[in-house]
Amino acid sequence: MDTKKDCQLYEFEALKFVVCNKLPFSTIDSLIELLKNLYRKGLIIQSCFSSLDRTKGREIVSNVITEQIKKELELITDNNFFNLVVDEVSGRFGKEYLGIAHPLCLGKN
Repeated sequence: MDTKKDCQLYEFEALKFVVCNKLPFSTIDSLIELLKNLYRKGLIIQSCFSSLDRTKGREIVSNVITEQIKKELELITDNNFFNLVVDEVSGRFGKEYLGIAHPLCLGKN
């Protein structure tokens, strides 16, 4: 059993929960404390989650997971036709944003 690899998988599962449920990264600290309390006797889980916090979680999602998603999208877009849809919007506090959507049609044609 590869403890370091297992720990990375546990961390990714916890981060996947936060991202998929659209939770703020500030909830990671509370989530990790909950998991540690639920698995108090599980020494592997205790040691795995000892270093995961909101800062490390944000870094992993930003620098590892999103980079992998970007690479996968680059592979798809290199071999398929796509359009860009541009939209502008002003936020609640007057800040302006530019949105660029990338609708992609995958198929045989």
